[in-house]
Amino acid sequence: MRDLKYCSLTDLLLLAEGEAIRRADGHLTLLRFTGHWKVCYGTPNLDIGGRGAVFDLHGSDTLREALIHLLERA
Repeated sequence: MRDLKYCSLTDLLLLAEGEAIRRADGHLTLLRFTGHWKVCYGTPNLDIGGRGAVFDLHGSDTLREALIHLLERA
């Protein structure tokens, strides 16, 4: 895999979308909070345990950093 820190935000989104299609039937969740971003494959069920799952996601200062973190874990 190429060095993600040199990818544009558009390229990172396209890579994450491709992984979401492969891993989670195309579901990619982007969450913006007051001070950070969280992203994950799939759709968290916020009614049943999803709040804890969202809480446990890695938070990043920027969407770009969050996408890099997500893709590097893949």
